[in-house]
Amino acid sequence: MATAGIKADTAIQHRLAKMPGQEVSELGKAELARWKTAFQPIVDAWVKATPDGAHVLGAFEAEMAKVRSGM
Repeated sequence: MATAGIKADTAIQHRLAKMPGQEVSELGKAELARWKTAFQPIVDAWVKATPDGAHVLGAFEAEMAKVRSGM
C-alpha cells in the first residue's frame, strides 16, 4: 500500500527521470546503511550544537513518520 509521501516521491522521481540528462537511482539497503553510518557524526554534531537539538530532531522524525504513513 503506497502512502501519500511515497506517491509524491514517486511522481517527482518520474518527472525527473523524463528530464534530459537526468538519471534517478535508488540506493540498495547496504549502501543506505553505509550512508546513514557516514552521516551519523554530522547528525550528532547538529543535535549537540542546536538548542534542544534532540527534541527538535525527534519532532522532525515524528512528523516525517506521519507523512510516510499517509497522515
